[in-house]
Amino acid sequence: MNCGDLDNLIDELADHVNEASHGKAKWRDAWPQVKSISEGFRGVKYPSREDRQKAWERFQSLVSDVKQGQDEARVAFEKRAANSLSHKNRILSYADAARPSHAATALFEVVTGAFIIRPMVDAVLGGHSDPWLETLQGCSRSLKAGWKYLSDWKGEIFRSDAGEAVQALRESQAILNEEWAKYKGQRQAEYEARQQGRRERESRRAEFRERVRARIENHESRIDRLNDVLSHKRSHLSDLHDKRSDARSDFFRERVDGWIREEEQAISDIEDKIARLREWIAQEHSRL
Repeated sequence: MNCGDLDNLIDELADHVNEASHGKAKWRDAWPQVKSISEGFRGVKYPSREDRQKAWERFQSLVSDVKQGQDEARVAFEKRAANSLSHKNRILSYADAARPSHAATALFEVVTGAFIIRPMVDAVLGGHSDPWLETLQGCSRSLKAGWKYLSDWKGEIFRSDAGEAVQALRESQAILNEEWAKYKGQRQAEYEARQQGRRERESRRAEFRERVRARIENHESRIDRLNDVLSHKRSHLSDLHDKRSDARSDFFRERVDGWIREEEQAISDIEDKIARLREWIAQEHSRL
């Protein structure tokens, strides 16, 4: 091997460093090249000491790049592995939350599924109670959140972690499907009663909205009337200012000043009433 051959090896190492920096090669594959070049320096002579030193410094710089790149790659891998594990554990927690308790569902089947006992539970809890439904809905939300989380972060999860997460979600899905089937079977008989109650609530809500709209219309009508009065008052106030300007005596001017103050106060009172009515209208709209 001569100095030209050694320089070529250094060039190849530089190319490898560049490719590894862009993710197109592995840092560990550079070490055999480093070893060959290091051994080459022991037996190769350069035309001058300066040439050898220059080649050696370039080589050492590349070795430093390899060490740094490998360290950074290792840190990055460890970070990705920890991140993947964190994502997997998050998904497993969703899967675990998607599994309803067997003891709880058994109790729900007996208590909330019985036509005789069910009204008693409703009376105690107030209104329509369905803890079994709430439990299953919560489990479904957890399962949906788990699948969405997996979809959103699958690019950051290692294949082995993703496989474990998918298996846990599928197992929870199978269990939850069985519980939903039980629930729907028991609730079919109560469907018509719930529908009737819903229609009655909707009817009461519609009546309430009608009453609110009627109050809004009444307030708006009052505002329209007050605006008419306000327009008349402002026109009269303008006339009073003209009379004051044309007044030929202090006595008459003072009388007009009094009328102006009375009219300004009346205008202020009307504006306050309009403002209150608008506040009431806003409150009524919030109830719709």
